[in-house]
Amino acid sequence: MERSAYPVLIVDDEVSILNALKRELCAIAPVMVETDPHVAVKILEKHTISVLISDYRMKGTDGIAFMEGLSGLGYEPVKILMTAYSELDLVIDAVNRAGIYAFIKKPWDGKELRVIVKRAVEFFVTGNELGYYKKRLDEIETIKKGITSLLAHELRTPLTSISGYAELIENSASDEQTRAMAVSLRNGVRRLMAFTDDVIGISRIESGIQSGNNRVFGIAGILKSILDIDLKNSDASVNADMDDFTESLQKLKLFILKNGFTDTSECTEHDDFIFVNFPAEAEHVNHGIKQLSLFEGMEPNDEIVNYDGNHGLEIVFAQKFFKSIGGNLLFVESDKTKRLELAIPLAATVSRQGA
Repeated sequence: MERSAYPVLIVDDEVSILNALKRELCAIAPVMVETDPHVAVKILEKHTISVLISDYRMKGTDGIAFMEGLSGLGYEPVKILMTAYSELDLVIDAVNRAGIYAFIKKPWDGKELRVIVKRAVEFFVTGNELGYYKKRLDEIETIKKGITSLLAHELRTPLTSISGYAELIENSASDEQTRAMAVSLRNGVRRLMAFTDDVIGISRIESGIQSGNNRVFGIAGILKSILDIDLKNSDASVNADMDDFTESLQKLKLFILKNGFTDTSECTEHDDFIFVNFPAEAEHVNHGIKQLSLFEGMEPNDEIVNYDGNHGLEIVFAQKFFKSIGGNLLFVESDKTKRLELAIPLAATVSRQGA
């Protein structure tokens, strides 16, 4: 491990102890020392300290109380307690009250001390980086949600206006050529609106934007009407947005019909899931669906998307939706057979809970 840029702070009321510890640890990280716990707090506030090592017995206070009183730093140093006292109840008290990472007895073993402090520094650096990236991800998710709302307004509004003007031109045109151009424009706008709606829907699901309409509802009738599936468990239900659930099944239906999968499905129930398999018809499956994602779905490749005015990124929308409710939609290939497998998570019903 390279020498850390984050300092280690040692607090002890014996200067000789501080000097000895500094010599032991200076190769691991910059070492700061202090005899007064009150001054040590100011150091912790001014600098980002990776590891705080404190003696247990100090004048006017003890290491546990000192570490327990640290708050409002904006970060959490890794805490190590040193003491000549080895009572078990002291160790338990230190861990429970102050969140102690490690406990070292005096006199210490140099090799053991260096190993513990190295690991403590690594623990701090890893946790600090994870915290930073988590914060950045949260910020990105906030931005994505804002962009989704912006897209919904800024794209749909002008497209609706263009469609309206095209319809007006079509109805008032005095010659067939102008009317044909207006019809072509309206069809183009319709395709773009379908594509836009799919992208916005996928972005909404990926960003975790909830419609507020999630509830538990039965799915036997929906599966029957869209996919012609007869469930043995007529009480089967899911906890989701019914409109998104229905739309996802409809998009899945469109996809299997135009991409070489048979709509004659195989349905089983197991471990609180309903599994629906759609077998592929021989040599008529587009292999581009093995890896489904928004950006792969947007690639201008007819073998992957097969996009037209009636349906857009349907398979991507469906996969994102079912994944968001704890299920999945996968392309499965084994023993020269191919199929789409849909896993729908079942919500607990009164009858299921009592079973």
